Amino acid sequence: MLATASYDNTINLWDPAHQRAMRTIQIDMQVNQLVFTHDKTQLLAATNPDILFYDTDYTSEVNYPAMKFVGHAGNVNSVGFSQEGRWIFSSSEDKTVKIWDFRGAKGCQRSYNFGSEVNSVVLHPDQVNLICGAADGSVYIINLMVDKISARLKVSAVSDEQIVRSVSVSPNGKLIAAATDSGTVDVWKDSELVTTLEASDTYILKCLFSPDGNRLATTSADSTAKLWSTTNWTLDKVLEGHKEWVWDCCYSADSNYLLTGGSDKSALLWEIDIGIPVKRYQGHVNTISAVALIDTIDNLESLKPKKAVEAEIIQTVTKGGRVIKRVAAPSPSGSPAPTHVQAPVPHHNAPISPGLEIKLDKEVPRKVLALGRNSSENLMKTSSKPQRVLGVTEEELNSNIIKTNPKSRGTEEADPGSTKDLKPSTSLATRLRHSSIAKQKDPV
Repeated sequence: MLATASYDNTINLWDPAHQRAMRTIQIDMQVNQLVFTHDKTQLLAATNPDILFYDTDYTSEVNYPAMKFVGHAGNVNSVGFSQEGRWIFSSSEDKTVKIWDFRGAKGCQRSYNFGSEVNSVVLHPDQVNLICGAADGSVYIINLMVDKISARLKVSAVSDEQIVRSVSVSPNGKLIAAATDSGTVDVWKDSELVTTLEASDTYILKCLFSPDGNRLATTSADSTAKLWSTTNWTLDKVLEGHKEWVWDCCYSADSNYLLTGGSDKSALLWEIDIGIPVKRYQGHVNTISAVALIDTIDNLESLKPKKAVEAEIIQTVTKGGRVIKRVAAPSPSGSPAPTHVQAPVPHHNAPISPGLEIKLDKEVPRKVLALGRNSSENLMKTSSKPQRVLGVTEEELNSNIIKTNPKSRGTEEADPGSTKDLKPSTSLATRLRHSSIAKQKDPV
């Protein structure tokens, strides 16, 4: 199952193999990230300022969401699920990271305050630490067991280009990557900086570890996606196919495919081993800002391009009516007839690390709003009492949750006739609604 979201105010659900949009959902706000639920029945959309849930039934003609989470006061930049799907997490331009119950009360259970916009958040495989990328050039670690921000990692970029646009954690939990507006990606292992990748001479918009942990993908305003080896941190492949900024990417479950979406209004599905797009998804009339792909090993074969099978032709070479040898004739193209060999399917269940060793950064204490008591135990368990969710009573929630004062939900439109000083500002509400006019030759 494959989904794309665009600044044309639509979300498309696609038949991945046949490149057909099976359903179009009309939405009156921008979408910053898409995530499928583990059972594929719903699609989460991080919007401004809500989190929307849509049923993924291709035959549905319903445009309104099946469920909505309200509580952020600004653009929701990223969302994600816990491993068991019991709760979700989100980050926003309102300078908060929130935890939401996905089972019973369906509301905000915790909220953590920061001093700047939080552009990206991911969950560590240990299901305990949230990795948060902020506009102040820092990566913060929220430890859910102790219910507070426990560490800070500072990126190597300087000045206004230190904004962290995207963060990712490796499947084994040992590596953290942070992409910045300077075009660099910092990678830490157990809180120690191990490398800084010079990934682009302009903005890096997304970084993402593959499910097998062997590669790190980066997408950029230079119209490319790049794949980096996590063994020696060398550039493995440059994926060139988009004509403008590449905003988002996601891997297939077996790490063999990468889906990208960009300002050229198209999404491309790349077969990583050969480094070329094997599928192109077109139909949106504006920038594709978010993509999502969920699959199983069994259905990946349908994504591969079909190849004609050419039978080996045997020619008889004679001399004076006497057979002297038989040879394989060349195919009509002039090359030897191909022999099809099915590639083995790699094992994609990466080991999970027991935890992340973090060195506490004592110089920057952060103010944290802690909701409830004994939250570490209750966060991972389902309460048997319906009136208590994640160890917090409704009365406690009413007294402790931040009361947001919803601001105007409108966004300031960029001038479509100018690309001067155009950049992915800390406000993703100005995330290039007209970015299709921003060509690589003049990215700012």
